[in-house]
Amino acid sequence: MLGLTHRCVRVGIGKPQLAASPLLRYCPRCLNVGYHGMLHQLMQHRQCPIHAQPLQTLCRHCGRACAYRLHAQLLDAPFRCPHCRGYHTHSGSSPAMRHWALPPKDRVTITRAALA
Repeated sequence: MLGLTHRCVRVGIGKPQLAASPLLRYCPRCLNVGYHGMLHQLMQHRQCPIHAQPLQTLCRHCGRACAYRLHAQLLDAPFRCPHCRGYHTHSGSSPAMRHWALPPKDRVTITRAALA
C-alpha cells in the first residue's frame, strides 16, 4: 500500500531477537526531561544508557508494576502510574514543558546504545 519493500519494513521495525518487556521499564531522571525511549523497554538493557542507573519497574508511590501499553486515562497526565496516578519522574512531579528536550550529549548516548 505504501510502496515499501518487505526488507524496508523489517529494518524499520527492528531486530526480532530483541525482547521487549511487557512491563513499563523507566528511568526517573529521563522522565524528568520528558523522555522515555524504546531502549528502556529492551530486556538486554538493565540500566539507563544515559544515567547508568537501574531501570525501574515499580511505582515508587504504590509499589505496583505497570503494563507497557497506552492508558486512555493517562493521556492527559503522561509519566504517571495508572494505579495511583503518582508521577514516575525523579522529582515526583510533572516535568516542566520547557525541559522536554533531550540534550545532544544524551541523544548521542542513546544512539550509541541502540547501535551496540
